Amino acid sequence: MTKLPVKTIFVFVFSLLAWTVCQAEEDKAAKKENLLVENQSIIGYWMAEENALFEQLKAQSQKQLEDGTVTEEQIREQAKKYSTMMVMHYHENGETNMHTTQGKHPGKFEVVAKRPEKSEIDVDVTSEKFGLEKGTVTFKKDTIVLSSREHRDAKVTLKRISAEKAQELIKAIPKKPPVPGE
Repeated sequence: MTKLPVKTIFVFVFSLLAWTVCQAEEDKAAKKENLLVENQSIIGYWMAEENALFEQLKAQSQKQLEDGTVTEEQIREQAKKYSTMMVMHYHENGETNMHTTQGKHPGKFEVVAKRPEKSEIDVDVTSEKFGLEKGTVTFKKDTIVLSSREHRDAKVTLKRISAEKAQELIKAIPKKPPVPGE
């Protein structure tokens, strides 16, 4: 049996290790690229966009506004309060966490289609609490609009926030949902 010099073994092991690292980096880059549309990514922290939430609540409360049982200022206060009660976190590894008054809801997401011409991606999110949810993410500057592919009228607009802001909000989320009117 021929003995290989230590240097040869070292070069072989180093080459194999370098190839493995390069392949992992290529796989990681390809996965990250799949999350991009027009250089925008879903990866990061998101919270409800207060003005969009105000407009949604206002549209839902049109009859109460007309009856005078609620004011726009009350709706604006609700939007301000509710916008801070949910934080979404999408990880590069395909995991997601939704932080709400009911706690942390972990899940996994997968990009199933991309439409760069519309700045959209379709994502399937699976979680123990909610099962499979099929959604579309539309990128608009520093916001994204999440909409259900099964119920087109179900939409929420989220704005990107820093990890520090997200941690502040997560700590401040009440442990029980607010009572309407409070």
